[in-house]
Amino acid sequence: MDATMTEAIEHCQRSVDAAQAVIDRVTAADLDRPTPCRDWQVRDLLAHMVWMQQVFDGGLRGGEMPEEPSPVGDDVAGEFAAASGSAMTAWRTVDWSAMTLRLPFSELPAAIGVRVFIGDNSIHTWDLATALGRRFEIDEALAGPQLDLMQQFYDPTSRGPDASFDLATPAPPGASTTERLIALSGRRLSR
Repeated sequence: MDATMTEAIEHCQRSVDAAQAVIDRVTAADLDRPTPCRDWQVRDLLAHMVWMQQVFDGGLRGGEMPEEPSPVGDDVAGEFAAASGSAMTAWRTVDWSAMTLRLPFSELPAAIGVRVFIGDNSIHTWDLATALGRRFEIDEALAGPQLDLMQQFYDPTSRGPDASFDLATPAPPGASTTERLIALSGRRLSR
């Protein structure tokens, strides 16, 4: 495994750890709260976060994966821990250096997929923390490369009310890397 893959795996783990820390604080009373993700309550966001772990795990191993998220149960922290633990084992043990991931929503080189995994974890952890009324800054080592990647692939014609991402929103002057990333992902910032 080369240094680039090793660093990417470390970043995957950091994104999973940050997500788990926020998920661990979710209570049953939080599940119906709205999130920054259009049309999603906390329960929907959590189902998506668990599902993404399962999807990447299956994609890396070439195995079965759910086509869409399943509702979360009473122990969402445990569900996420199990799914992310399995996904992280796959990232660490599968040689994905030249692999193409076949996922329910896309087919892409694993070298890009690893950034999608990190970005999805990081941005949705921000969404979850925001829904819970907590401030969350994405680790700079994760946010910076993710912002660079999203800027490279930003296409306003593929965004909007019927797309996965809304159009980018303005980031305020002096915005942090996290705030710029969140704005580029279509979320509205409030300071």
